[in-house]
Amino acid sequence: MQLFLFVSYPILTMNQLLDLTLADCKLVPFSESSLNSEAEPILFKNVLNNQKFSFLVMITIPMVQGTSVKTTKDVIDENAFVLKELGNFISSKTSKEIPTVIIYDKFGSATMSENVLSLPSSLSGFYTVTPTTMHQESDILRTFSVSKQLSISLIERTAKDKFQILTNSCHNILKSDSLPSWPWDFTNVDWIFKENMVKPMDNGVKQLKGYDKPVPYVKGIYFFNFMIPLCRNFTVALKAFYENALKNHGKNSFEIFGCMFDLEKHVSDDVLKSMPWCTLKCSKEQMDIIKYTFGVSHVPTLILLDKNNDVITKNGRWLVGADPEAKYFPFNDWDWYVDRPIEWKCVRPWNFYLIWDVPSLIVFGDAEDENYIDEWFSFVGSTQLSKFENLKEKNSLTKNQFLSRSCLLLFKCIDDDEFLVQYNLADLGVPLAIIFDPYSGVTICDEEHMSAEILNDFVKKYKNGQLEPTISPVPQFSSPLTPAGTNQSITLQTHKLESN
Repeated sequence: MQLFLFVSYPILTMNQLLDLTLADCKLVPFSESSLNSEAEPILFKNVLNNQKFSFLVMITIPMVQGTSVKTTKDVIDENAFVLKELGNFISSKTSKEIPTVIIYDKFGSATMSENVLSLPSSLSGFYTVTPTTMHQESDILRTFSVSKQLSISLIERTAKDKFQILTNSCHNILKSDSLPSWPWDFTNVDWIFKENMVKPMDNGVKQLKGYDKPVPYVKGIYFFNFMIPLCRNFTVALKAFYENALKNHGKNSFEIFGCMFDLEKHVSDDVLKSMPWCTLKCSKEQMDIIKYTFGVSHVPTLILLDKNNDVITKNGRWLVGADPEAKYFPFNDWDWYVDRPIEWKCVRPWNFYLIWDVPSLIVFGDAEDENYIDEWFSFVGSTQLSKFENLKEKNSLTKNQFLSRSCLLLFKCIDDDEFLVQYNLADLGVPLAIIFDPYSGVTICDEEHMSAEILNDFVKKYKNGQLEPTISPVPQFSSPLTPAGTNQSITLQTHKLESN
């Protein structure tokens, strides 16, 4: 069975998000512990135009099986230190330099009195986002790469009605021992590959001033600590993957640039020779900048970039486990309308949502259903492809830029009910269709009988916002089991970096 991995990082620019998704989204000013009832809601774009810089504080409540397991106050209290540091930083600015603060809270409870009282007094004046639709929320979370219950991003106004995201790592920055120079602009990555590095060559370790070879088709940035067992185990798997990629796709197809946080302690040739790729020799400050650039807070982490330094995926670790032979490298050759069988391997219910960043239509069935599912997908795929091409051309979207209401990836899962078990859907009969969005949840097609027309209507209603997810995207599993048939070093565990 073919394994297809879609991992291209489908990020909209800030301008595209505002124009295509949030054109009608409004913010409400808040001050002195109460909503300003006299003020009219203001368009998101107009608020961003007020100041050169804006902080967007995203509060996401963890959900399990559609039920909140925390409140907004819980999240605020747990992140009190970060919010206090944000308030202190804002207070240090002159009146002309004070950044705008915008709070996005899915349930709109950030302005409840108990929550406001939990905020630092220096954050007493801010804007809140009015309720958003399911697709708006999904696009916001995807664009800002939200991975924490409280995330903070920095947005810059570059000209009137023109904006860019400088970093999504403000949460980590505010927890660091020393703040980087303001503004916290981590949009440039080209410099990384011009720094000093070492690489095993000719039975030794060669010092390099930048990477002067032909630009590899894919670059991997590998964050790790040599002495952490999790990292050492994954390094073994990554080495095999690296060698297979070069063997199968050419010596200039792939290069890894290691960011080793304990390099000074383990800089011996024997250690460096055990890793056949480039290892960066950066200062702590430079390593922090790289970490903030990609929003890394745990090791081991593998980021994959294309030849233009655009992110393919921030979850490269899972790809190494799912495709150890690098057969499907470089992972960004895909079409919207082709059905894709899921051969789970390392892609299990508990990390499915990590690998695919966009909504997927998944149809589960038995072996006798497979031909029917192929016919249904052919119908749905041909219908949505023409619409997507028109949308892409009209809005100047690249192939990898995605709107939640546009297209769905199509997957079929035959004779494998583990996904259904983990999402508490095993009692439902097959064939069963669901739409899975890693940022909003699982939407179930409740039609008793299935056909191409019924499936297409299900997709249409979802895209039009007529259907809502009923299950959290994060499955409720009992233990972090290692998937059968995979390297035992590929587990769910990570090691949290001390400064985060």
